[in-house]
Amino acid sequence: MLRIEGLGKRYPHPERPVEVFSDLALDVPRGQFVSLMGPSGEGKSTLLHLLGCLDRPSAGRYWLEGIEVSGLPEEALAAVRNRKIGFVFQSSHFVDYLDLRENVALPGFYGRDSDMRACYARAGQLLEDVGLGHRLHHRPAALSGGERQRAAVARALFNRPCLVLADEPTGNLDTENSRLLLTRLRELADSGITVVMVTHDEQAAGFADRVIDLAAGELRERNGALA
Repeated sequence: MLRIEGLGKRYPHPERPVEVFSDLALDVPRGQFVSLMGPSGEGKSTLLHLLGCLDRPSAGRYWLEGIEVSGLPEEALAAVRNRKIGFVFQSSHFVDYLDLRENVALPGFYGRDSDMRACYARAGQLLEDVGLGHRLHHRPAALSGGERQRAAVARALFNRPCLVLADEPTGNLDTENSRLLLTRLRELADSGITVVMVTHDEQAAGFADRVIDLAAGELRERNGALA
C-alpha cells in the first residue's frame, strides 16, 4: 500500500547541503500499524511529512496505493493529501473561532464538497464515534487535551483516507487519554486503514504491528528485516 525506494531528503545551505537521510526503503501493507522511533533529530518527522505529501523528497520514489506520488504536480499532490491521507499531530491545529463540528468538517470544504449539510452530518457522526457527540458546538478552547486529540482523529478520518499519519499524538496526554487514543489508532488499522505513528514512547509503540527505528540515516526494524 505504501512503498518507498531510495528516499532521501536534504536541505540547501550556503556552505554545504544538510542531508537528513538518504536511500531509505520501506514497504507497508494495507491495514498495518507501524511505530517509527529513534533518537531526536534523526528525521522521523521529516519522513512523516514526505509520506504525507507535505514535502517532496530530494531523491528516491514514493508509491501510495500503487501510484507514484513523489513526482506529481502540486495540484495533484494536494488532491492526494486531501483524499487519501489523514493527519494527527501532537498539537491539534484547530481553528479557534469554529466549533468542533465545523473544524472536523473542514476537509470536506477543502475538497470542494458543496453539500454543507452532508459535511456536517458526517462530522457529527465521526465525533459521535469518538465519544464527542455532546461537544459538537463547543469551540476547541473548551475541550480537554484528550478531547482535542480524539477530535483530531475524527477530522483525519473525514475523507475516508487509506493512510493515517500521527506525529507524537500522545505527547501532551495523560496515561488514560493516551490509551484511549492508541486504542482508536489500533482499531483503525484493524479496519484496514494503514497507520504510521512517530513516537518516543515504548508503551505507545507496543500498540503497533511493527516498530521501526530511524537512526544514523537508516531504517532498522526490530525483530526482523524490513518487509
